[in-house]
Amino acid sequence: MAVCAAHSLSLRKLLREGETANMHITYSLGITGYELWSDPDILDHLMVLYVGAQREQTAKSYKVRQTRNGRQFVQPYGRRIYLDQCLPVRMKI
Repeated sequence: MAVCAAHSLSLRKLLREGETANMHITYSLGITGYELWSDPDILDHLMVLYVGAQREQTAKSYKVRQTRNGRQFVQPYGRRIYLDQCLPVRMKI
């Protein structure tokens, strides 16, 4: 089960504002999961990287979509990842 951390609007706001280079969000599936960050080329897309041993770890851009109720999500490999269920992580470089 994913860790609930913040509302999707505040996550998108964090990703859009100046901290995009250091801000990633994660969606945990236990030992595996997804790492998401803003796509530098397309504003309404997120880069998604599957982190685990079951498939190749390649980042791909996915469009941020909304449900009728306004919940934002991306859908890599057929799995909906709701942004309000992701945990924001600041990357120290």
